[in-house]
Amino acid sequence: MKQITSKELSLVGEQLELEENMIAQYRTYCGQVSDTALAQKFESLANMHKKHFETLYGTLK
Repeated sequence: MKQITSKELSLVGEQLELEENMIAQYRTYCGQVSDTALAQKFESLANMHKKHFETLYGTLK
């Protein structure tokens, strides 16, 4: 497998941070709304970003 450059590693690190922020943001939104459908949508979006995070993180192993 080809090794990634330090620049690529830096970009992946930045993307991981963005995904973590999106997870936290959508979970916060989920706790702030009273509409059940909207809360479910926010939770779904948080889970989607969690999968993105896990996929990116898995590429570094």
